Amino acid sequence: ETAAGWDGAAALSDAEELPLLQTCVARSWWAAARALVARAHVRQAGGAGAPLRAGAEKLLAGVKQSADEFAAYADLIYRGQTQGVKDEVHCALQWAQNSTTVFLGIKYATRWSAPGAIEVVDVKVNTSECCFNLEGYGHHSNIRKRYSVNLDLFEDILPDTSSWSSSSVGRLIAMLQKKEPGVKWPRLTKSKSKSKHQITTWLDMEDRWADELGRNSGAAKKKEKPRSKEKDKANGKGKEDAKVNKDKVAKGQRVMTPWRKELSRFWKNVRRGVQDPRKLEIAAVVASLVLLSPLIGWLMLRGSSGGAENHADGKFAGAGVRLGG
Repeated sequence: ETAAGWDGAAALSDAEELPLLQTCVARSWWAAARALVARAHVRQAGGAGAPLRAGAEKLLAGVKQSADEFAAYADLIYRGQTQGVKDEVHCALQWAQNSTTVFLGIKYATRWSAPGAIEVVDVKVNTSECCFNLEGYGHHSNIRKRYSVNLDLFEDILPDTSSWSSSSVGRLIAMLQKKEPGVKWPRLTKSKSKSKHQITTWLDMEDRWADELGRNSGAAKKKEKPRSKEKDKANGKGKEDAKVNKDKVAKGQRVMTPWRKELSRFWKNVRRGVQDPRKLEIAAVVASLVLLSPLIGWLMLRGSSGGAENHADGKFAGAGVRLGG
């Protein structure tokens, strides 16, 4: 404000104005600094004030450099913050394979087509025989987030020979070496259930290795596990028992005819329904009818045949009476 009240006839020289400008900049007296620069501009038109201009440019360059360094330091401190981050993002995945390697593409976003974090720091990758895990921290929409990948792989891999690298901005590529070369994986994960990650096929990589995978994977199917000795023994015993039973039948043993099978099934149902009194009564009635049906049929036949004989005897008796008469 004092500098704003100075006129062109002020007694300050160039050598005195420069230290005053340094003081204004150091203490953030920007109004006073602007007044000094404006006065120097007027004086420069009259052939003076050039040293103040050079000093002002040097001061401004120093201030800008200090501000940039502070901004970089603050960004580094806050980007490295890993404590208290609650927002977790399950990264989107693409994968393909050849006969020896599984190629895994990772994007720091929930979906492959969605925008994600451009820069992720403190990335930690852990590969074991059965699993692939990743963790990192980044910013998206000015929100600090934790990015993760947790996969239980379909088959075992060789962690010592597997590798990973940051490919393009916001992405990572992992190359996982198969423990059993030549085996085609039908899927990336061991479980068939839906994964927390969006998993899609890496089409470009799949087309690139399709011929090689077809040549070296044979039938392109997972090898069958060897059968246990117990199962082989059980199957062998079953075959022998079937053969013995067949020989017995061939030698004249009783064969289960259809009506015997029905009767056997009926008695099984009867035994199953013993606990229910109503079912037991019904079963008893049905069993009685089944057992008595031959006797009832014989009696009916006997009665019909006896009636026919009586009818015939009556005819002959009537004829005798007529003859006798």
